[in-house]
Amino acid sequence: MALRPYSREGQLWGLSPDAVLPPDHLARLVDEFIESLDVARLNRRFQHTPGEAAYDVRLLAKVWIFAYARGITSGRELARQCVENLAFRFLTDGQCPNHRTLSGFRRKYRPLLRWVFAKTVLLGRQLGLVRLGLVAIDSVKLQADARASRKRTAAQLKETLDKLDLYLEQVAAQDQRDDQAHGPEADRETLPKKLQSLRRRRHPLARALDKLQTDQQEQREPDKAHVRHDVIPTDPDAGWVKKNGRIIPGYNPHVAVDDTCGMVVAVRPSACANERGHLNPMLQQIQKTAGVPAHTALADNGYYSDHALVEAEAGPTRCLVPDGVSAQQLSRHGHIQPLAPYHCDSFAYDAATDSFRCPQNRLLTVHRQRQRHGQPTTIYRSADCRGCPVRAQCTSAEVGVRTIEVHRDYAVVRRAKERLRSAEGQALYKKRKTIVEPVFGQWQHNRGVRRLRLRGLSGCGIEVHLLAIAHNAKKFWKQRVKFGEN
Repeated sequence: MALRPYSREGQLWGLSPDAVLPPDHLARLVDEFIESLDVARLNRRFQHTPGEAAYDVRLLAKVWIFAYARGITSGRELARQCVENLAFRFLTDGQCPNHRTLSGFRRKYRPLLRWVFAKTVLLGRQLGLVRLGLVAIDSVKLQADARASRKRTAAQLKETLDKLDLYLEQVAAQDQRDDQAHGPEADRETLPKKLQSLRRRRHPLARALDKLQTDQQEQREPDKAHVRHDVIPTDPDAGWVKKNGRIIPGYNPHVAVDDTCGMVVAVRPSACANERGHLNPMLQQIQKTAGVPAHTALADNGYYSDHALVEAEAGPTRCLVPDGVSAQQLSRHGHIQPLAPYHCDSFAYDAATDSFRCPQNRLLTVHRQRQRHGQPTTIYRSADCRGCPVRAQCTSAEVGVRTIEVHRDYAVVRRAKERLRSAEGQALYKKRKTIVEPVFGQWQHNRGVRRLRLRGLSGCGIEVHLLAIAHNAKKFWKQRVKFGEN
């Protein structure tokens, strides 16, 4: 075997990255994709302006998309890669932006990232990679850039702010006395560093207290366990989520994935630990991003509520969302078992008369209406269950009369439940994990993105959009899409 020639004499240092990078490299696809979107028009604001030359918006967008595709979320690490990595040098054309420029781009051009993500979905529809026939919705827990030990209650925040205000008042009073005794200092232009630090520290504390008090006032859940009692001053938007058996400060963004080739079609940042109340906002987000609604949506039981099903049934997307019992049966047995003979869903329901009829042919009519957990509820009651041979199996009420409490639009809820219990519905729902879970596995295991770098709900949205763009770009790369030919 011959030895490759290796000598640093008589050669210019380095080859062109364009000449060395393989023709089918992911960086080339990212470069072609951003160039096809006419992002360069955003550079007009920097033309014929004084000051230091700005970096091209296309350059910064390309390196961040490629960085998230490689699991790099740190601005400092990305700055090093732009100096040392051949693929990044190809995207930057040899330029080396510093970490402040790179980090500032994500915050400043947040609308651009949302627009680029929507373009990946629309392009996927044009290429047939996104059909929106079957979409799976789920959420992923991501740790926030905050420490749980820094949490503070409202009382603790007020106490700290009172101490800071008292100290600052004492310092101001002392300065006034010194000025009266010795005269004002004409050359004093800035505060001492210690006072500057204290004033900077007061701002996030006051913002965290305001955020906590606002959340508590807007809390409408009747269950007091959901009321927020503490906050982390460094990231007041972060909630408490359960991940790997631990309760950590983090976010719970929601993601919708198409089943055709696994492309992400919608994302929505959230700080809520659970998924309740996010089903219909995600359906609306899919339609907003893709331009058309999904035909069928799959979601786990965390998204289930009677009110959410009723609202979803009024839209163009049919939803398959199990309740707690059905989800447990699907997880344990792989299918939904037949209902108990005296379960309320086993009773015959007549929508015309708004009444139930039990297996023993006894009629249950409307007894009264009420609000239960903020949802309109109807209570049905039998006129008389005396003499029924199965009364002990049907009800345990002391009065011996069977009652049923269901959502006011029970006919709509029942129709959605029957759709899931059908053989076709159960077969479709089994695909949910195989559609959406691989995306989270790639983000967290393959790329190692388990913790967010940016703080706040807006920061969570920025990073999730970058993850989604990078994910869809890799799907284009695997399909060998050529943007120059489209």
